[in-house]
Formats: sequence, structure tokens, C-alpha cells
Amino acid sequence: MSVLSFVPGLFALVAQWIGVLAMRGTKAKGWWVMLAGVCVSTSGPLLGIIATLFGEFFGASGSLGPGVFFMLLGLGSIGGGLLFGIGFAVHALGMRAAAERQAQLESLTAAMAEELRVMRAGN
Repeated sequence: MSVLSFVPGLFALVAQWIGVLAMRGTKAKGWWVMLAGVCVSTSGPLLGIIATLFGEFFGASGSLGPGVFFMLLGLGSIGGGLLFGIGFAVHALGMRAAAERQAQLESLTAAMAEELRVMRAGN
């Protein structure tokens, strides 16, 4: 397997880290779930490297075999992506609610301005 096969996944992981770290200072909802997902996604490949080193140094023996262990590590990485997606959906729902509230306040402000204009025209 070539090193270049990891580049697209690395770009996605870096983009996720940048997005989560940019959101940490805001009052956005869901960024904790996104952070957990990115941490799990990051730990998957790192644990794979550590498992490979331990397997080489201490001997890879066991009833399940090393293939199952690497498969479980891969599922953990996919689970991290799923957690990130859930956090992103929660964040999007919060942004939609904020946009709806902003639209309500803008229409209320416009109605109050119209009422003031009518009151001033009547006097």
C-alpha cells in the first residue's frame, strides 16, 4: 500500500481538526461531539501503527489473529467519522434555529418601524 493512499484521508482529517478548533471559541452546539469524533478518527491510524509495532516486537499470536484487530481499529476510525457527522448535524440544527430567530427579530423590527411611522403620520 502506497503512502499516497493516505493523503486524501489526511486532508480530510486536517480539515476536520481546523474546523473543530475554529469552533471551540464560539457558543456553537455540537462541537464537543465533533471533537470526540475527530479524536477517535485520529486515534485509529495511530493505534494501528502502535499495534503493528507491538506485533513485530512481541510476536503477533492469538486466537483471532492480527487481521481482526486491524479491522476493529478501522471501524473505530469510521465511528469517529460518524461522531463528527452527528456533531455537524447538531451544529447545523442550531444554526438553522438561530437563523429563524434572526428572521423573526428582523420582521418584528420592521413591524415596529412601520407602527412608529404610522403613529408619527397621525400626529
